Amino acid sequence: MDITFDRGNEDSPKGHAFLYFRSSMDASEVWASYLVILPITVDIAKYAPPFLMSLIPDGGMKDMSSFAFPPAPEQVASFELIQRLADMRDDDVLFAGTVNTSDLPAMMLAAGDAVDKYAELFNAAVEQAGLTGAASDEGALEEGSVGINEVMYGLMSDGDKLNELTTLVGKLRFAVDSNEEALIREAEADIGLLSQHLKFDHKTDRIVQGVKMGSDDARRLTMLYVQRCYYIVQEDYIMLGKVEEQIAAIEEEAREG
Repeated sequence: MDITFDRGNEDSPKGHAFLYFRSSMDASEVWASYLVILPITVDIAKYAPPFLMSLIPDGGMKDMSSFAFPPAPEQVASFELIQRLADMRDDDVLFAGTVNTSDLPAMMLAAGDAVDKYAELFNAAVEQAGLTGAASDEGALEEGSVGINEVMYGLMSDGDKLNELTTLVGKLRFAVDSNEEALIREAEADIGLLSQHLKFDHKTDRIVQGVKMGSDDARRLTMLYVQRCYYIVQEDYIMLGKVEEQIAAIEEEAREG
């Protein structure tokens, strides 16, 4: 995903930004979220017992160093309001194109992609400034994380599990784009663990495969498979059938090609 800086500079991101989209159905509508890149990695497991984790937004993520809130853009009064707030708060303002505002999973994925891109720019600026090496212990973060996630996923509602799946897909996509093998393995493991707590076959292996392939068709398939998960939980069998038809058409075309 491409993001355009309407305010600020991509060479020196501030680490906090308004992200906005235009509605694909009505260009006058502005939908926005707020992005935060924390300068210090936060291990949520240190501060909350597992049984409370499902109450925290994106609670399945032990690393909350970057996030969008709300996780899907919400409609705001006007772009001018965003500009005035950004001026007052000294925020970056990012434009991420158009989005189908009736498609919640697609909006969440779009916001997640924007977080990944913004975090990548921020981390590059930090490295360029020679400010890397903040206190962290990756081994400590990984130690025992599977057990904690196991408990958390078991406590989540079906809706929370799908929100977590969307977050993990964004994490995996960022890891693949950045060619970070350790992060790829971690995201794959978390998705595999989460899939064990889903009541139906959500074909998360196809989602992982699509993200790792990285092509345009694979990206489309990934989004369709995520949408399929939501329609299964919502028991919207009409939309489920339409999505599965689109999936079958793309996969058939790929086989013939």
